[in-house]
Amino acid sequence: MNIDLHHILLSGVKEHVFAEICLKEDNGYSINSIVAKMNKGNLIIHEKKEGVTSMEEFVKQIPAHIPVHFYISGSGIISRILEKDSSLPDKEVDFGELFPTIVQDEVYYTTNDLNGIAVINLIRRDKLDAILAEIKSLSVHCIYLEIGMGVVGILGNYLTTSELHFRSTLLKFIQGKLDGFSKSSDPPKPVCVGDEIIQQDQILTYAGALHYYEKKENNTPSNELTVLIQGLRNDYLFQRLFSKGWKSGLLFVFILLLANFLMFNSYSDKNNQLRQQQNMLDQNLQKKRESQSRQLKLQEIFNACGFQHDYHYARYMDDLSNDLHSGMSLTRVEMNPEIQKGNRKASFTFNRVRVQGTTSNANILNTYVNRILSNSWVSDVSIHTIDGSSGNAAMYFDLDMLLAE
Repeated sequence: MNIDLHHILLSGVKEHVFAEICLKEDNGYSINSIVAKMNKGNLIIHEKKEGVTSMEEFVKQIPAHIPVHFYISGSGIISRILEKDSSLPDKEVDFGELFPTIVQDEVYYTTNDLNGIAVINLIRRDKLDAILAEIKSLSVHCIYLEIGMGVVGILGNYLTTSELHFRSTLLKFIQGKLDGFSKSSDPPKPVCVGDEIIQQDQILTYAGALHYYEKKENNTPSNELTVLIQGLRNDYLFQRLFSKGWKSGLLFVFILLLANFLMFNSYSDKNNQLRQQQNMLDQNLQKKRESQSRQLKLQEIFNACGFQHDYHYARYMDDLSNDLHSGMSLTRVEMNPEIQKGNRKASFTFNRVRVQGTTSNANILNTYVNRILSNSWVSDVSIHTIDGSSGNAAMYFDLDMLLAE
């Protein structure tokens, strides 16, 4: 369960300060700001401040306990177009190709969508670090920080013309989408946004307010700027959490932690159940594979023994017994006899019958062989062994019969 504490705590904040820090060539800056809120779909601006030259003076002039969104612009900000018709604010950037003369470790940069064009903005680290040091020393409630004029592109949806002059930059729009921007030597003019006339020093802050209230849930700093102001954001959130009483604040935190704990237990139990089911399935699968392996081995033995052939074993035994002389006896009859034993894998001869037994004399055996050959199922009979050297009255014999196809 992902609980967006930032969004929850800010949802009850009606007013925000949107401030532009406009950098000057002499390393100074001026701050232009507005206090704004959204009321029934309309952006309401309560206060406007222009040309404030120090962070300390700015803090004195804004209402206390209100979060501040900072936008850095002016001298030292470099912007480049990455790609048109793109809405990917975190597009992969080949920094060396875009800025071959700039060392990447010496700058901060962000990428954002200027309402139709992906743009990269960068600023020297020492400049931004100095500004952040002032903000932190004065405990300003900074919850958002951006560099460049990225948010100005949102005004394209409200303009009555296809062009917008923002200081020395001319932005061109086609059907509300930014088509490009370039340097302009024309004097800056106020901008007509709907029924309101926005002065040059308020364009960036006005656009920032529209951007925040229109894209509230996605209004988070990008790239390295998130880390830079994380402490300030957290300080403000905890201050707001406990501002209405520590008891209610602790209760709120407890409820959030309890909700997380219950959700964690629920997912943990489900995970354990799924793991048990997975283990059972794995065991069943292993048993099935072992069973299939045994079945294949049995099938191999079955095939090796020749049992897949349609032999009439009962008939063979009947004929071999009926043709038997009274002076003979059979000791072994073997269908598809095995020809190898011992440690090596056994093999079998197919379409053959091996008959072993004893006879009182050779003539009786010859008569028995001829009777066997008269059967339609016998193709040939060969005598492997006939041995009467044991001194006994009976002779041992070993016959090999080839079955007819």
